[in-house]
Amino acid sequence: NLMPPVYDLKSKYATLLAKAEDMEIDPIVLHDTLESIKDAIEDKAVGCVQVIKSLEADVDSIDQEIKRLQERKKSYQNNIARLKLSLVDAMNTTGQQKIKTPLWTIWVQKTASVGVMNDDPKKVQTDFVKVETVYKVDKQAALKKLKAGEKIVGLQLRYSESLRTK
Repeated sequence: NLMPPVYDLKSKYATLLAKAEDMEIDPIVLHDTLESIKDAIEDKAVGCVQVIKSLEADVDSIDQEIKRLQERKKSYQNNIARLKLSLVDAMNTTGQQKIKTPLWTIWVQKTASVGVMNDDPKKVQTDFVKVETVYKVDKQAALKKLKAGEKIVGLQLRYSESLRTK
């Protein structure tokens, strides 16, 4: 479990962090809050990067929590499936295909589905197989060609800027 970086944020940057953590904040308000800080650009950059690093640590923590909850969900789903199979088995063993109670009516129902033998759809009779074609642009190869000055129909070279810290 990673600990978020602890920075001694000046109150104006703590305010910026609080607003950045607000899920319903208007992006204009966030921008205006940063603009309202009248520090020298170096101090403003350091304060802003401290806020960014704190938010990135929060994002990492959220990702870990999402993973934990997904694992918990999968465990619950597996247990539900096991309990259902066990109950169906018990009802079949006792010959009770339907149970009525004041709260629930519980029954075993036969269903039909298709199983692909050996999990190999290539061995299935062709009139029962759908072939899906997926088109995906090889952006790395295209980037090299575009940077070299070549024209590619349907693609264009775009430039953007991003913030880096180390």
